[in-house]
Amino acid sequence: MSIINARNTVSAHLFRERFEVFLAVIIPFVFMLESGYANAYIFGAGHIGLDLATGLSLGRGYALEIFIFFCFRLVRSFFVKGRTGCLVAVPLLLIGMVAMIVSAGLNLGFMSQSPEMVSVLRAVTEFMPAFMVSIFHFSLGLLFPVGVGLFALYDVSHLITEMLASAHLEDQAMMVHRSSLHRAAYTKSLKRGKDKVAKQYDAIAETDAQNMVNAVKAGDMSFGSAQIAKTATKPGVVKVSPAGANTLPPGQSAAGPKMLPPGQPVPSLPPLNQKP
Repeated sequence: MSIINARNTVSAHLFRERFEVFLAVIIPFVFMLESGYANAYIFGAGHIGLDLATGLSLGRGYALEIFIFFCFRLVRSFFVKGRTGCLVAVPLLLIGMVAMIVSAGLNLGFMSQSPEMVSVLRAVTEFMPAFMVSIFHFSLGLLFPVGVGLFALYDVSHLITEMLASAHLEDQAMMVHRSSLHRAAYTKSLKRGKDKVAKQYDAIAETDAQNMVNAVKAGDMSFGSAQIAKTATKPGVVKVSPAGANTLPPGQSAAGPKMLPPGQPVPSLPPLNQKP
């Protein structure tokens, strides 16, 4: 069967949709890993190795990002509860914003001290205007910490609900695929059946050809075209009599003197001046 069919198309669509939801779910953790590494780089004064100091630096860097994420996550849960939850969420919101500012500062320090990022910033400076370079520099520092907080506030469960709502497409695609398989098997059976009755069709064709030869031997040189003239419909002429004023319906005679049966005397009329 063809690779491009209903089942494969729906499977590709569902894979793309589910992969998008998967990315939306894990992207906060990707931001936390990136921002935590930048924090650890500054905490360790640019030293990253296999030692205790590096482990402590990484722990502090990732702990800061986890703290930001769960502060804003709790803020969201308290805001959902209502007015009482909003009051409880205010301290968490403030401390979460302070932690976000600290993380943004550490990320800006990483952009300024990391040799790789310094070379990137130098290359950007050569091709971008000054104001765009400033935006680029500060955005690299603010992007990951702010992204961690925002992804904690926004719930992506509605994306999962939409993904589950389209799961019925897979069942429908399977039904179409099953129908296609049976159609393909039926087509193969038709071909096999055609081969089995081929001899019978050969006998019919041979008989028809022999009839044509016999007709030619009998003097019919039209080779069957004379049958067309015989079966063609010829237009006929129908005579229509106009209906006159004295025309009677079928089955009735014209008006005239009433004839008496033979042998019956004609009754005599009384004189005109005789009174009855």
